[in-house]
Amino acid sequence: MQSNSETIIPLLDEESSMFIKGENGITTITFYKGDKGKATDTIRARLKEIVKVNPWLAGRLIKNKKHKNVQLAYPSGTLSDEHIHQILHPHPATIKIGSEMGYEELFKQAKSAIIEKGGQLINKPGVISRLTIVPDIHTENGFALIFSISHMVSDGYTYYRIFNQLFTSEPVEQLEVKRKQDAANKVTDVVGQKSFKFFHSAPFVMNMIKGALFGKKTKCYGFYVEPDRITSAKNQVNGHSGVEYISTNDIISSSFAKVTDSRICIMAVNLRSWVKDISRNDAGNYAGGLLFDNDTSHNPVGIRKAFQAGLPVPAASRPLPKFGEALRCKVSLISSWSDFQESHDLEGCEQVLHLPLYDAKQAFPLDSAVVFRAKPDKLAVMYFAKTVEREDLLSTCEVGETLSEKTFM
Repeated sequence: MQSNSETIIPLLDEESSMFIKGENGITTITFYKGDKGKATDTIRARLKEIVKVNPWLAGRLIKNKKHKNVQLAYPSGTLSDEHIHQILHPHPATIKIGSEMGYEELFKQAKSAIIEKGGQLINKPGVISRLTIVPDIHTENGFALIFSISHMVSDGYTYYRIFNQLFTSEPVEQLEVKRKQDAANKVTDVVGQKSFKFFHSAPFVMNMIKGALFGKKTKCYGFYVEPDRITSAKNQVNGHSGVEYISTNDIISSSFAKVTDSRICIMAVNLRSWVKDISRNDAGNYAGGLLFDNDTSHNPVGIRKAFQAGLPVPAASRPLPKFGEALRCKVSLISSWSDFQESHDLEGCEQVLHLPLYDAKQAFPLDSAVVFRAKPDKLAVMYFAKTVEREDLLSTCEVGETLSEKTFM
């Protein structure tokens, strides 16, 4: 649909949900050492190329009577420089951040670089993406690149398909922004109808609300993954226990489920890997959540066997909690971004650290973890912990060195 030089498309049902509306934009911050001026010129020029091919990045969110869902309205035809400039932070000099700040302070100081919660964007003039480049106040010749896209239009996969393109001179790839609701509905083919209903059930939602309102304060920890501990865990399987191998993600997810003593550990999965009607070029929130119970998730072999068993993935080996247990049982969430990431190197610059940027105080009603590449050759995990301490994570999980002693004290 088009209206007055704008193309308007309805978002997915899930993208219009209260859960997604309440999320800040998906955001990362990457610290570099090098020539900020030259890097800024390079990144801005590349951004212009990307947005001209993907004009929805300069779009806005609207809600009216023409569709039950929130809609994305973006420029049609040739984009002007003004459309590009709307994505760039209007007042970067107001942002004072440094690589030695604590994580919560880092989020606080970077707040204006982070796309607002989806519900705050609806029927407002603000666009759905933002790019900011600012000096690192703690490092000479250091700077930070912050990139943010509204979670209402992007999952982690979509985010990195755009973000990765900032760092290459290859032809820009166009993502298909028109949504495929019928294909998105096939999430139940992957996660199972019972799991899908449980995830959207009243007692589960109440459990999350209880965790947000009355749970302990979230503590943020960031560690590099220890390759030797991963290798040791893989060698223990060595073709036995009914599986040929276990993946690094199986191991990290299992240790996280164990350390949090989760009755249910939710693992975010990219539906593009499972639903043939959703392609690698489809932009949007095409993700699902596998609900692994403790019988399955507390051993990486159990997770691997579930993945090998076909669809829907039998993540739970016994019935999901009934109403009373669902209200109070321990639930955790783990998501991996590492497979989506490509090089974030800038010519003439040293990449110091790449981090997801979350509002730890508000965004996590449950123990959560994100797996990602903090440096080009280093896998890392950030834990947003409500029920476990730093020592528990170090003793149980396959992690070691802290990402930054200053940021994660």
